[in-house]
Amino acid sequence: MMKKKLFFILIGVAVIILFPIIDNNTYHLYLMNRALIHAILVTGLVFLTGFAGQISLGQAGFYALGAY
Repeated sequence: MMKKKLFFILIGVAVIILFPIIDNNTYHLYLMNRALIHAILVTGLVFLTGFAGQISLGQAGFYALGAY
């Protein structure tokens, strides 16, 4: 079971890494970048609010500052 999960994670990482080489459409690359940025943001919020049980708006503030 663990080997199967590791295999799928490695395939997913390989697809993400090879995506810009395979697909030359810049809009698709833009969408992939935005999706990965939001995934990083959500992962940080899940760790803080879900596992630690704390509420913080610091991540949203830093994200807004970076967007500005």
